[in-house]
Amino acid sequence: MTRLKVDWSRKNTTDVDPTIRRFERWLVENGYREACVQTYTGAVRKFLGVAKSANPTLDAAMMWHGDLAESKLARSTVNICSYGL
Repeated sequence: MTRLKVDWSRKNTTDVDPTIRRFERWLVENGYREACVQTYTGAVRKFLGVAKSANPTLDAAMMWHGDLAESKLARSTVNICSYGL
């Protein structure tokens, strides 16, 4: 019997749409309101665009949050972006 060869490595891609769709589906399945779903997916889409990856690192998220915290954005905007992450 031959063994099945599977490549389990994760490929780094810049196509964020599948990631956003999975996140959106998770939010809907867990009972988030439509307004929250749109807000959180928008924030995550912006972050993934800045990170230029569908699989960003924790360091990239921490740097993005730090940049948001230092910006002149309202505290609620920074919180929403953080909650989305």
